[in-house]
Amino acid sequence: MIIELKKFGIILNSRQSGREALMAFSSNLENYNKKDKIYIDFSDLASISPSWGDEFLVPIFKKFPDKMILKKGGNASVSFMIDILEKANNIKFNWE
Repeated sequence: MIIELKKFGIILNSRQSGREALMAFSSNLENYNKKDKIYIDFSDLASISPSWGDEFLVPIFKKFPDKMILKKGGNASVSFMIDILEKANNIKFNWE
């Protein structure tokens, strides 16, 4: 499964927006083949905030820690956001 974050917009910047995106996408997560990986694609984003990532990415990671893989790419806001989330949540995302 590939989650293209640009489908939620090119500027992802609030907790509320991240929470809504997760709720909208949650049925896809419940029905996905557990043997597959979950790839997070950051391409074509203009900006992503730590608060949005905390509401969308962290819950997916906590539910599927060995299945979620971040695809390299994106801009500086992606790296900044990931660093903050890893430190704040004491987690380490998987990259490809």
